[in-house]
Amino acid sequence: MRWRVAEASVTKHGVALADVRHAVAHLVLTKEYDEGPRHKLGGIGFDRRADALELVATLLDDGDWLFHHCDYARPSFTRWLMT
Repeated sequence: MRWRVAEASVTKHGVALADVRHAVAHLVLTKEYDEGPRHKLGGIGFDRRADALELVATLLDDGDWLFHHCDYARPSFTRWLMT
């Protein structure tokens, strides 16, 4: 299993790609869930300044996770992960 990053979509909200990669490498809270036919992963990781980022990945057919969403963590996303 590898973690891959969809560069165009994870930087959509203005988070630098280096910060996204750092957050993926430093996930501290994750939750797996199903959304339609796809298995997904939501998580919180930290960027290089220790700001919390919310991340979402989809499980691909080859077993890798593709991270396609990243933004600064919202309280509602963090609460959802903890339920």
